[in-house]
Amino acid sequence: MQPPSPAKAKVSGRPVWARKGVVSMACPKSIITARSLEMLERFSYWKASGGGSLLHEEAKAADAILFLNEQWREEQDNGEIKE
Repeated sequence: MQPPSPAKAKVSGRPVWARKGVVSMACPKSIITARSLEMLERFSYWKASGGGSLLHEEAKAADAILFLNEQWREEQDNGEIKE
């Protein structure tokens, strides 16, 4: 079974999620694709294994990991994530 597409996601009359200027009128979890989940899992594995070289990753995966790491650091700097 495939998750609903963003166009088919249930939209309410009010925001269901908001964070730092980003607002979603539909549940963000319902629009996660298999590819985006894969990237989150790659980032998690990369982070857990010490955050080494990304030379073995394809360009899109390396870009996603670097972006997610940047967001992770920003959350840490704001005290949102504690290790």
